[in-house]
Amino acid sequence: MVDKHNAENFYKNLSSELGGELVSTEPSKTYYLDERQTNRFGLIGLIGTGVGIIVPFILVAAMLMVALYIIRTKMEVVQIFDKHVEIKKIPGANKLFIKKDDFTHFQHDESAIRFTYITDNGEKKSQEIPLMFIQEDKRQELVEQLQSVVHTSANYAEQTMEEVAQS
Repeated sequence: MVDKHNAENFYKNLSSELGGELVSTEPSKTYYLDERQTNRFGLIGLIGTGVGIIVPFILVAAMLMVALYIIRTKMEVVQIFDKHVEIKKIPGANKLFIKKDDFTHFQHDESAIRFTYITDNGEKKSQEIPLMFIQEDKRQELVEQLQSVVHTSANYAEQTMEEVAQS
């Protein structure tokens, strides 16, 4: 679940950093969990429910699988806003809020997107989004969108200038 307090603080801090400028709470792009990642929970849950009639303790596990299927059906993995990006890789976890200017590095291959960003404490952190989580027809679009976000980041530009100066 999203920690409501953290989300509210994030939006307040972002708004104050932008000089009180109104921050959009509607994403410009949303990328959902691939249906194939959720279908197996539904299938296992249905089969388990049938078996649970005969073996009752399996019924609890089957109900859990059906609940996970329902929760994950329309799970938003990545949302891109005007000034930030929100990432949620698993149900029940807090969303990761990253200001667009905090991105410093971007890399991708066939299996994942990897990026580095600067936290509010000034630390560099790395994250990975497995592409199998994203709807297959939207994967390339997500790569292009995040690549564009990272390459327009102020910190990415500073890091690139430092790399050029060192060589």
